[in-house]
Amino acid sequence: MMHSLKDLLPDALRRGRIGREVATIKLIETFNNLAEERLPANRKQDVRAISYKDQILNVACKNNLAAHWVVSQELNLISALSRSVPEAHVLKIKPKNQVSNYDF
Repeated sequence: MMHSLKDLLPDALRRGRIGREVATIKLIETFNNLAEERLPANRKQDVRAISYKDQILNVACKNNLAAHWVVSQELNLISALSRSVPEAHVLKIKPKNQVSNYDF
């Protein structure tokens, strides 16, 4: 009996208990895509999601202007993330200005 991979994947994610990790990856990728779409052309690389834990999305910012953008757009970004990745529940987006260790 042949089964479609599309039908088997959700059950495999539940059995392997990796659903949370997959949701985190989708959340980070979605945030990074949203930031690239919404930031001006010369600032697209100034903001990157770096981690998600305890319903807080941590975002690396190259400068204070980028951090201010994250704070000012937080509610809009959370709303867009909730629509795109409903299995990840983001309550807060936290900008991090010390980005010397992060490679953009």
